[in-house]
Amino acid sequence: LREEFHLSHAGCLLSDPADPSRVLPQNNVHHQETHACPLQAETTSPAKTVSSRPPLKINRAPVLTLWAAVVAEKQGFHWDEAVTIGKYIAGVLAHSKGKSLGLYHDSPVTEEDREARRERDRNMGVEHVDAFGMSIPVRKKGRHHLAFSQGSTLAPASAKTYLSHAFKDHLEDVKDAMARLASAVPEAELGKACYPLYEHFRPAWKGWGQSAELDIDGICQLAHGGAWKEYAP
Repeated sequence: LREEFHLSHAGCLLSDPADPSRVLPQNNVHHQETHACPLQAETTSPAKTVSSRPPLKINRAPVLTLWAAVVAEKQGFHWDEAVTIGKYIAGVLAHSKGKSLGLYHDSPVTEEDREARRERDRNMGVEHVDAFGMSIPVRKKGRHHLAFSQGSTLAPASAKTYLSHAFKDHLEDVKDAMARLASAVPEAELGKACYPLYEHFRPAWKGWGQSAELDIDGICQLAHGGAWKEYAP
């Protein structure tokens, strides 16, 4: 999947089709306390995690949505902002993957089209923030800056409902494991490490939209003793 995106010299920085404008200040945010992983594996090897429960079966899209949201929160965004950022990122990357598989076919876009879109976004107050190694279009709504896509902001409630339906009773366990991993990576390295780490722990590819196993304890193991460094640039 990584070769489908334009990577910058920073490593896994992923570019957005729109031209990045100024980056919003990331102050006055609320950080959630990171909880311990729900279960600890019985081995010290991150590559050979032994779990006391069966892995969760789920497809990749909600896994990426939640991971991107957890990373965005760690990078200073309020959770309501972070879940919309996660939904936007998963949508952009899924669309690119679909194009590579021949499932989607975009109409040609001219430079005039791009400039018209940029002008529309400026008039609507759209700005760009850095999250998950990407430039994300956002627009202020109420107290928060929410991800912006196809002419409107994404709804935090809708993104949360999507995650709840996808993960069901496993949501808090997975979120806690991901938060532990995000906290283990130095903030300065998280932007370029987040996607390679996702590539390592994401469910195996079984076909478009198909479910596969997600090892929650394996995510926890990556947070132990710098194990994440083996899978990040």
